[in-house]
Amino acid sequence: MRAMNEKQRAERILANLEGVNEDLLAVNEDLLAFMDDVGHSIDYRDKASREAGTRFLDEYDQRLDAFRKLTHQLAEMIRGRQGILVEESPGHRTAVTTTSNDPLIANRRQHDLGEEFTSAKPVGFTLQGRGFKNMSTWAELYITVCQEMARRQPLRFRALPDHPGFITVQNNHMFSRDPQHLLTPRLIADGVYAEIKLSANSIRDRIVKLLHEFGVPENAMAIYLRHEPEQDGVA
Repeated sequence: MRAMNEKQRAERILANLEGVNEDLLAVNEDLLAFMDDVGHSIDYRDKASREAGTRFLDEYDQRLDAFRKLTHQLAEMIRGRQGILVEESPGHRTAVTTTSNDPLIANRRQHDLGEEFTSAKPVGFTLQGRGFKNMSTWAELYITVCQEMARRQPLRFRALPDHPGFITVQNNHMFSRDPQHLLTPRLIADGVYAEIKLSANSIRDRIVKLLHEFGVPENAMAIYLRHEPEQDGVA
């Protein structure tokens, strides 16, 4: 196996840092679900129990944010040393269109939007016969789907920030014209930003919602993973 040079190793580190952050978001989802489960068994008249749970969640959020900031700083240091532009680094690259028979995706197993995605990372996807590649994170995949919907129906996409179906029960907007309203905004098209601080499964759910809104059947999209847990032969 050929040894990596410094830049190749730096790019792999950047990809891993992006992946770690996505995995942490999945852990956070599980933690919140776990706390919801625990909450059903708590006597809310018990002040001590309520306060202990609140303290735990507050401390967890603070430490998670501190870790994210640290990974961001490390990525900035590595990009600076190697002269890698943000848009050229993993998690920020622009997807490349291709055909559905491109060997990069054709030789991999198809995965649909009904599956659970945890540690596996995407390498590309097809949508109604059109292929997309040059991605290594779920955020890149989500951004590409958003861009494709904006390309197909720009007026409908521009209306998403005002669409009640794209506002969560916590009143968080999935899309906004003001990036300050999002935790981690990414400009998609025509002044519309998308929230990309999401776990793999949250991204899957939002893609399903997007496809339904734009009249695209859910089964028209297939995702291809970089690594199959049960298949060590595909890298």
